[in-house]
Amino acid sequence: MLGKYRHVAHAASFLRSRSVAPPSVLPDISPTWGEIGSFTDNALSSTLAIGESQRDIQPPFVGEMPGRAEGGATERDLSPQSTPPMLTNSRSTQMEAKTMAITPLDIANMALGVLDEAPVDSLDQDVKPARLLNLHFDLTREAELMKHAWMFAILAAAVAGSDTGSGAGTLNFAYELPVDCLRPLPLTHNGEPDGVPIAWRQEAGLIYCDRSGPLIIRYVANLTDPNDWDATFTEVLVAALAVKIAHPLTHKAAMIDIARGAYSAALDAAFHANAVQRGGRFSTSSWAIQRGDNRYWRA
Repeated sequence: MLGKYRHVAHAASFLRSRSVAPPSVLPDISPTWGEIGSFTDNALSSTLAIGESQRDIQPPFVGEMPGRAEGGATERDLSPQSTPPMLTNSRSTQMEAKTMAITPLDIANMALGVLDEAPVDSLDQDVKPARLLNLHFDLTREAELMKHAWMFAILAAAVAGSDTGSGAGTLNFAYELPVDCLRPLPLTHNGEPDGVPIAWRQEAGLIYCDRSGPLIIRYVANLTDPNDWDATFTEVLVAALAVKIAHPLTHKAAMIDIARGAYSAALDAAFHANAVQRGGRFSTSSWAIQRGDNRYWRA
């Protein structure tokens, strides 16, 4: 019996001496190398209870002293709640920002901003600025699209023609223009802008030429969705609307001049940005000469 108490006292004395000793901070000694670990294994073997083996005792984690949790590794919580949130894809966020929809109301209010007028809540609102903008919006948009060959608005269609029976050597093939066509661009033998010009004329919604179909027709389309427009065209349309409503809305000559200046600046910016196809206006020398019109010829 006395030997049993002596054994217990020896183990308790050892544990007390370990509990007050500071952990080692020497860089050359680590429990994973065995210097400290081998001493710990011997110490643990002296504290086994009756019927208990060394494998039944869970060894401490690296960096943790037996009997203490200070600095020791803790078990990680791998539950879904502890999983860090996914990082936001900055590229997708930028794409969403780029695709923010613009509406006719936004454009109308920008035109009012040029004239230093308050915005409206709707184009159907029963106030003078909204009535004026609602009156001029569609017509002004179509007019500005027709004035120049805007790159974003140029479409092409292969159209099947029909023989009018007028005979060879005449413009005896007729082609119907696409329904969204505001105006056709000069026709060429291959439908490309730099192709060989061909003789043609337009009457109402038909084009007549001396080539059998199908004929590739390039044209300026009537695009009504502001999100399909080039940014430079949007600026031109905003200024054009401001010019239209400046006099009836403000009756100030200074505001009319401001609107006209904004229109000129926006149009110049569009040409400098190559947003308009050169030579895409109503008359160019190449196809005018082909049709026998020498007014645009330059030596």
